[in-house]
Amino acid sequence: MKGSWRKSQAPLEWVLPVELWELILDEMSDGGLVEVAKVCRALNTLALRLYFHRNKMEVCQGALDIRSHLLRALFLAVHRPEGVSSLTVTFWTFGKGQGVLMLRDIVERWPSLTEIHLNWPQNILTRNPDLEANYGRPISAAVFLGALWEVLVVVARRGGSSQAIIVANGTLQRCEMGALAAAKLGRARVELDYAYSRRAGRLTRILSTILLRREQALRSVETEVRPRFVIRAKTGDIRIERMERVSVAPLNLNGCCDTLVQFGSTSLRLQMGAGLSAADISAVLPHIRLPALTRLEIGSPDIASVALQKFIDAHPQLHTFTLSCAWPSSPAHHVLPRTTTCTVAAHEHVSAIPAFLGAFGLNVRSPSGLLVVEFTWRRITAEQRAAAAAVFACVGRHPAASHLELRLPSDFAASSDADAAAEIVALGSLVSTALVAVTCYSLAEARALLPLLAHLPVLRHLQMTLAGTDLGSAEVAEVKTLARAALPGVQLSVMDLR
Repeated sequence: MKGSWRKSQAPLEWVLPVELWELILDEMSDGGLVEVAKVCRALNTLALRLYFHRNKMEVCQGALDIRSHLLRALFLAVHRPEGVSSLTVTFWTFGKGQGVLMLRDIVERWPSLTEIHLNWPQNILTRNPDLEANYGRPISAAVFLGALWEVLVVVARRGGSSQAIIVANGTLQRCEMGALAAAKLGRARVELDYAYSRRAGRLTRILSTILLRREQALRSVETEVRPRFVIRAKTGDIRIERMERVSVAPLNLNGCCDTLVQFGSTSLRLQMGAGLSAADISAVLPHIRLPALTRLEIGSPDIASVALQKFIDAHPQLHTFTLSCAWPSSPAHHVLPRTTTCTVAAHEHVSAIPAFLGAFGLNVRSPSGLLVVEFTWRRITAEQRAAAAAVFACVGRHPAASHLELRLPSDFAASSDADAAAEIVALGSLVSTALVAVTCYSLAEARALLPLLAHLPVLRHLQMTLAGTDLGSAEVAEVKTLARAALPGVQLSVMDLR
């Protein structure tokens, strides 16, 4: 008995040559190789080496890119792959909880790992537990989300920085590494993605009119309590409410070591503050990758043009630009992505729109699709009227089709028609603008607007959104009557949001 025990502990090559072991293992399935890898260290090395080869798990310049079902093999591996500094994992719909728990162990055993990228097919910050593909025992969301955050913190600290730059929830902020590690997993009530507003029935609205002496549209939306992470940074709370893509990577920012932590987002606001200067934002921009990004808000004119251009080039889905700062006039030196529709919006700094369009060369170069310009049309001062006229003239010089989306302030009707000469001339130059969408809050605003829109030479569609709480059914009917009289032949659609 004693001799047989010693014999079982002999190296594999004492029993069979390594070449024969490889032939035997080659007859097994992937699942069989994973099971054999649990027997001993020698079979672990041979079986997983064959498993990695079959699944084309090869390290390329220190980076390893795998699907989540391969994490089990890495979790069982006695010897880690050499020279891996970056790991990318794309998860399946099921089994993400077990995969995250194994990933936590892998990260702890791979000290050379300083960069990680994780992708899921949908937002994982939901109240639902993880379900395995074979409907095994579920893992609660709190368990695997806590393990996931441990993974991010461990990798972030290996960058050697005491601070991190967080891209999350449409913002760019700096926080201390200690605050990142101490983030709390809480819960918040959010509106469901598929929910929509429901207007109350006719009887409810009639009773509301009788009791409250006015019409009131009662609306409700469906909500759900979902988990979220909150980072208590010195510059303010950072809330992580969506996780479809997460990445952690070291960053050399202006000669200093930093760590860049990115959470997938469809929008991003570039604004100084929250521990970041314009120079910091310019240095970070070329390193940010948000594949689902469609909307960008620019809050500082001091961002380096080269960095901004690199960022735009890396995000081909980007189509909406919101300007919340003044924009300096400059020759065309930027190029926008060729998307179906490009939207440029400004509400406080309307004069930034012509400068922005000029900087991107939209006046001399036709983009691939439609140009939509959105702004708040203020007309009280001469400067405001000149800014609006400049926007109309700039859009008029644009060679492709364009739409206008206008918001009217409460004092829109206070300006005299005698002061509208420059605006009328600019409106007459809009030879490619066939649709105008307007949001107004009173009958007086609509009365002042419609004569001005009559100067548009090719207007075909007018979309009016009535959002004023003081508008009753009589006022809405009068708006429709005035629009049909002022704009004959124009297709009118009215949305009542009272």
